[in-house]
Amino acid sequence: MNENMKIITDARLLIKEAAMEHCRVFNDLCGSSCAEAILSVLDGEMRMAVSVQKLEQFFTNGEAEPAANEYEVNKFKNSESL
Repeated sequence: MNENMKIITDARLLIKEAAMEHCRVFNDLCGSSCAEAILSVLDGEMRMAVSVQKLEQFFTNGEAEPAANEYEVNKFKNSESL
């Protein structure tokens, strides 16, 4: 069980780091032809984060605080569309 949580935690951190880097790149390239592709990648990373959250809840039985709750995920998604 600890090995599974380590894999999940590592995945969560990798997704977070990749998303932060893609946000930086998007900010640099905003308005260019690459911006839409970067947004697509960020959307995929958001989906992966939600899946990792569900896995984390499954293996912790709700004992540990998840990486992001559904409200935070929806708030982020809505802020993207503005």
